Amino acid sequence: MTLDSTAAAARPPGPRRRGTRRLGTRRRVAGVLALIVFLLAAAGPARAVSAVDAGTAAGKQAGRAQGAVTGDGPLVVLGIGGLTWADISPATTPHIWRLAERSAKGDLSLRTTRSTSCALDGWLTLGAGRRAGTKLPTKRSVRCPAMPRIEPAGHDSGHRAGREPVPAEVTGWGAYRTFNSHQAYQAKPGTLATTVAADDGMCTLAIGPGAATALADRSGTVQRYLEAGTVPSPGGPHRLGTCPLSLVDLGSVGDSSWLPNSDTTSWVAGDHRAKNTVPDALTLGNDSERDRLAAAVRATQLRDADRMVGRYVHALPHDASVMLLGLSDSSYSPQLGAIMIAGGGRHGLLTSDSTRRRGLVQLTDVTPTITRLLGEKRHPAFVGTPATHADQAATKANGPDSTLDEVNSLREDALKASLVHDSVGAFSIWLDIAFYVFFILVALGLYRGRRDTSTAARRTGRSRAACWTALALGAVPAGTFVANLAPWARGPHPVALLAAGILVGAAAVFAVTLIRPWGRTWLGRVGALGLVTAGILGVDVATGSHLQLNSLLGYNAIVGGRFYGIGNLAVALYIVGALMGTAALVSPLRRRGAAVAVATVLGLATVTVIGDPAWGAKFGGTIAAVAGFGVLVLLLAGVRLGIRRLVAVAVIALAALFAVAGLDYLRPPGQRSHFGIFFQHVLSGDMGEVIARKLEANLSILVINPLLSLLVPVGFVMIALVLGWAARWRRRWPRGARAAERFAGRLPEAADRRPALGLGLAATSMALAVGLVITDSGAAVPATGFMLLIPMLVAACGDIPAETSRS
Repeated sequence: MTLDSTAAAARPPGPRRRGTRRLGTRRRVAGVLALIVFLLAAAGPARAVSAVDAGTAAGKQAGRAQGAVTGDGPLVVLGIGGLTWADISPATTPHIWRLAERSAKGDLSLRTTRSTSCALDGWLTLGAGRRAGTKLPTKRSVRCPAMPRIEPAGHDSGHRAGREPVPAEVTGWGAYRTFNSHQAYQAKPGTLATTVAADDGMCTLAIGPGAATALADRSGTVQRYLEAGTVPSPGGPHRLGTCPLSLVDLGSVGDSSWLPNSDTTSWVAGDHRAKNTVPDALTLGNDSERDRLAAAVRATQLRDADRMVGRYVHALPHDASVMLLGLSDSSYSPQLGAIMIAGGGRHGLLTSDSTRRRGLVQLTDVTPTITRLLGEKRHPAFVGTPATHADQAATKANGPDSTLDEVNSLREDALKASLVHDSVGAFSIWLDIAFYVFFILVALGLYRGRRDTSTAARRTGRSRAACWTALALGAVPAGTFVANLAPWARGPHPVALLAAGILVGAAAVFAVTLIRPWGRTWLGRVGALGLVTAGILGVDVATGSHLQLNSLLGYNAIVGGRFYGIGNLAVALYIVGALMGTAALVSPLRRRGAAVAVATVLGLATVTVIGDPAWGAKFGGTIAAVAGFGVLVLLLAGVRLGIRRLVAVAVIALAALFAVAGLDYLRPPGQRSHFGIFFQHVLSGDMGEVIARKLEANLSILVINPLLSLLVPVGFVMIALVLGWAARWRRRWPRGARAAERFAGRLPEAADRRPALGLGLAATSMALAVGLVITDSGAAVPATGFMLLIPMLVAACGDIPAETSRS
C-alpha cells in the first residue's frame, strides 16, 4: 500500500467504503501503538537527565569542584547604580580596576518589576531576593523616585547617625511592602535581613539609604546605620568588618533626566553636597551640547564613585570579601550592569544556575550569593541561585592581560544585548511589514475575477515569482540566528553588520534548499527549508543555545525572561520547520510503516531537544511538539482524528510532561529547570500568580506589537482563502469554499498529489494552537510560526502547473 492512500485522512468525513472498516481497525491499533512508543521515548531522555542530576546533586551542593563562591571573613557589598563595564578602565576608574584585577567578574541582568530599573528598585530586589520595585512618582514619570529618608529608631530618634552606627527605620516602608505584594512576583522586602538575623542574631551594617533599604527587616528597622559617605576608621571600634555583612550605598551614575535628584553633580557618597551648576540635560536644545555635557557629568560621577570605592576598600580587613554591583540602569534605556566579587583568590567569570551563561548573573542571584558567603542556607523565597566562578585550571593566570580580556568580553556581550534590545522593535515592525506586503502581493497575484483573461504563461510566471519570493522570505527567520555566528558587535557599525549577517545567513539557508537532489522539486526545497531551520535551532540548543541569546528572534539578557534553552519564538519556528520538513521528507515513501517510523524518530529528536532540562527546557513548547508530532504520527498511520481523539492526545501529552516535571522537581532547588520550577508552583499553590503573569504578558504583546498579533488572522485567511484550503471545507463552510474559488490557490491540489503535505499542515496547526494557549507569548507563537509556515505552503504549490488550478 502506498502513502498516497492517506489522502482520505486529510479530507472531511464522507460516505465510508466497505473495505475500509477492517483496514481502519488495523490503522487505529498501529497508530495508537506508534503514539505510545513516541510518548514513552520522548519522556525517556528528560527522565534520564533528571535521574543523573538528582544522583549527583549532593556532590554539587558540597562545593561545585572549587567553583562555589564561598568565604570565611566578613562581606562588604558596595552598590553603585548605573555602573557598567563600559565605565570601568585603568584610566577613568583606577581603584575599581584594581579591584577587578583580583575579582571574579560578570554582567548583571537588572530586570526588576519594570523593564528599566531605578536604584531603589535594585536595592529592594537585593533585600527581597525577588524582583521588586516601587511606585513611580507619576504614571508618566521618566524620572526615578527619590531614596527614602532613614531616621534613627527608638531612643536614638533625636539624634542623627554620625560616625557611630545607630538603629534606624526606613520611612515609607509599609508602602514598599504593600506595592510589591500586589505585583506579579510577590516580593517581600526585608527577607535578606530576616534570613541573616536568624543565625544567632548576626549583626549587619548599612551605610546610605539604599543599603538601609536592602538591610531593613520586615518591619523596616535597620540594625546599624551610618549616613551616606561615612567611612569607619580602620582602627576604630566600629570599623568595617565588625559585622559579618555590611552594605554600602555609593549613589548612582546616570543621566540627570533619570536620576531623582538632578540638581546635584552626582549623588555619590562623600560628594552628595556638591550642587550642579548646569541645567537639566532635557532642557538643552542642542544635541551635541547635550551629549558633551552628559559625558562630562558622567565622568565626574565615575571619578567620585571610584574615589569612594578606594576609600572603603582601604578600610577593609585583609580577610574580607568585597562585592561591587552596578545594580540599576543609568537612563531610561535598560542595560546590563557590572558585578565583581573579590577575596579568597576569586578570579575568572561568574555564572549561576539560573542563567547557565559564562559571565552573566541576575540581580536576584546576588541575594543567595550573599547568604552563601555568610554560610547561610538558601531561603525558600529566593528565586535566584548563588553565583559560581571558574576553577583555577580553567582560566589563565590572573593579571592585567586576563583582566582586560575578560572585561572586553563582558563589554561585547553587554553591547550586543543593548543593541539587539534597542533594535528588536524596529526589526519586528519591518519584518511584519515585509510579510504583509508579501501576503498582499500573493493575494493579488492569485486573485481571479469573473473576467480573468490572463494567459497560462502569465499565471505560471506569477506563480513562480511567488514561490521564489516565499522561499527567500522563509529563510530570513533562520538567518537571524545564523548572524550570531559572527562577532558583529566588534565592528565600527554593529547594527549594519548585524543586518548584513542576517542577509548572509538567509542567503546561505536559501542556497542549501537548492542543492540536489532535494532542490529538483518545490516540495523538496520546502522540506529542506524546514529541516535546515529546525537543524540550526536544534544543534544550537543542544550545544548551549549560543545563537539564541541576544538574537532578534531569540531572547535577551536585558529583558531577563529566559537565559538558556529555547525561546518562545524560536520554538515556534523549530516546531513548524520540523513538522513540515518531516511531512515533506516522508512524502515520497511508499510504505506507511516507514513513514511512521521516520516521523517517530524525528519527533523524538524534536521533543528531546525542546524538552530536555539540560537543552531546551521549554515546558509549553514540549507540549506543543508532542501534540503536533502525535497528530502527525497518527495521521500517517491512517487513523482518522476527531475531537475526542485530539483531546486524548493532549491529555496523554500533559500526563507525560507532568511526570518529567515531577522528576525534575526532585533535584535540588538550585538545579531545577523550568520543568521543576513549574511543578514547584503547582505544589505550592502559586499557579494563580504564574497564570496571571503569563496572561499579562500575552495582553502586553497585543498592545506592544499589534502587527505581529494580526498575523494570526491574516495567516488564516491566506491559508484558507488565498491558497484555497477552504475548498476542502465545502460542506462545513460553503461560503468560505466559494470565497476560495476567487483565488487560484493550489494548496488542495498539492496536498492531493502529496498527501503528507496536508497531514503536516494539520499537525502544525495543532501544535501552533497549543502554543497559542499554553505559552506566555500567546499570539506571538503562531504569528512567528506563520512566518515560516505560509512561505513554505506558497512554495509547495510550485509543483502544480497553473493550468491545473480549480475552475
